[in-house]
Amino acid sequence: MNIEMFRQPLLGIVEEAIAPNQRGRVKFDGTYWPARFFETNCQTTVYPEALVAIVGIQGITLLVEPLEPEDILKLISEPAGEKKAVADSSNRLYWGLPLGNKPSYARIF
Repeated sequence: MNIEMFRQPLLGIVEEAIAPNQRGRVKFDGTYWPARFFETNCQTTVYPEALVAIVGIQGITLLVEPLEPEDILKLISEPAGEKKAVADSSNRLYWGLPLGNKPSYARIF
């Protein structure tokens, strides 16, 4: 099955743990997707409520990479006009993609 890689990573939240050689589940854009690590030699486990970078898709399975806290801070501080994560006044995290001159944000959790 072909792998489609995304030009820029997207942000998802883990619903079911993802471990080496074990698929899990990720919430993205209001829906739930099967997910596995993109790097097959990844030796970590990501647990529910952790954020992951969605780097591609194979069939209906999202290909993800674990995110470290510094990676999340980097996403939040990207320059305006680029795809970025933002927090609202209630500290809920959103992922945004500019559409024309107006950003559009999808709540991820």
